[in-house]
Amino acid sequence: MLYKKQLSLIAFCILASFLLYFFGVRIAPKTDAKNDDAPNAKMMETKQGENAPATTINFEQLTTNLKNKLSADTKDSLQVLEKKLAAATTESQRVDILEKLAQKWEAARYVEVSSYYYKQVAEADSSSKNWETAANKMGMAFRIADDSTMRVFLLENAISAYQTALAFDTSNMEVKTNLAACYLEGYPNEPSQIMQGVFMLRDVTAVDSINVPANFMLGRMAIVSGQFDKAIQRFERVVRQEPTNAEAYYLLADSYLAVGQKEKAIEALKNCKKLIKNPTFATEIDKYINKIIKS
Repeated sequence: MLYKKQLSLIAFCILASFLLYFFGVRIAPKTDAKNDDAPNAKMMETKQGENAPATTINFEQLTTNLKNKLSADTKDSLQVLEKKLAAATTESQRVDILEKLAQKWEAARYVEVSSYYYKQVAEADSSSKNWETAANKMGMAFRIADDSTMRVFLLENAISAYQTALAFDTSNMEVKTNLAACYLEGYPNEPSQIMQGVFMLRDVTAVDSINVPANFMLGRMAIVSGQFDKAIQRFERVVRQEPTNAEAYYLLADSYLAVGQKEKAIEALKNCKKLIKNPTFATEIDKYINKIIKS
């Protein structure tokens, strides 16, 4: 089903976060003036154009700096690929080399740089699939970027890439849902952007009322806005479609509790506890349940 593909992207983003931060040494690209890898004033510029991303970064300079932090073998491999790219005589050759560069940087745990090359692949071989891949990679990268300028760059480009992918097929609910997530997660303090994301999710559920990612995100937004009845409706749909979604059960419990439905809240928490095989978490859930009972 379509929602399973969407959830796989979310799972991939989470998995990537763990891989990047718990395995091996990985120094994130920085763009602030205090970092040696930071683009200087000449490396940063602003694009003009209504639909173009506003922030740009000179990745040629950035990758030159970052390569000095990689192993000798990885650095040599990248330089070989870069020479091949410069010598490429056909578009198909360029696309093949760009994909290899993207994969090499991804293996080095620099997903920010990797996503940039995936976007170049899409620009060289423009297709719905390539733009969606680039958007997904940019979307994953902006969520884990720890530098504000890099994060904005990746967010803007993820949105632009999703919009381009959507132009190929406006009925692609997966792309529309992921684009909406960028607006909601990327601009949490900007009401106009949040509403744009919400409206897109509503468009998705108007076509596919049981879409899990869309209902889940709308449920979270309903909690934030204090619309707990709507949150309950959304999360109940999620757990009906995906009864192993522990987070949905937890948020459903909070929503039930907010409207005074203690028994249902306790039941939802027990379902959540069954799904999370962790003694510490189970203890906290038991404490929460006891607190509800005594309240």
